[in-house]
Amino acid sequence: MGLLIDLFAGILNFIPYLGLIIGIIFSGISVFLQFYDLMPVIIITPVFVIARMIKVVVLTPRSVGGHIGLHPVALILSGGQLFNLIGALLALPIASSVMSLHAPCILTLYE
Repeated sequence: MGLLIDLFAGILNFIPYLGLIIGIIFSGISVFLQFYDLMPVIIITPVFVIARMIKVVVLTPRSVGGHIGLHPVALILSGGQLFNLIGALLALPIASSVMSLHAPCILTLYE
């Protein structure tokens, strides 16, 4: 059941926070029906939130930033993590273009 919930939450992750919320709700229902106790349901919420934070703050900026040449902090601040698909389609190319246009200007200031 976990693989199905994870797959469904991953597909809905294109809409900001919907995959996280749906994953928490469905896994909470699944765990409650398995154990008939609220404590495992309470434990699931921080697991989803921590996994989401690791993805948003660590994994995605390093992988995407390395491919387009942006620093991970610049990637987060450009809006690529804020608006998921729209940010990846619009904000990241714009930020990468601005960085490539201004990089020679910044380098001449230090010479």
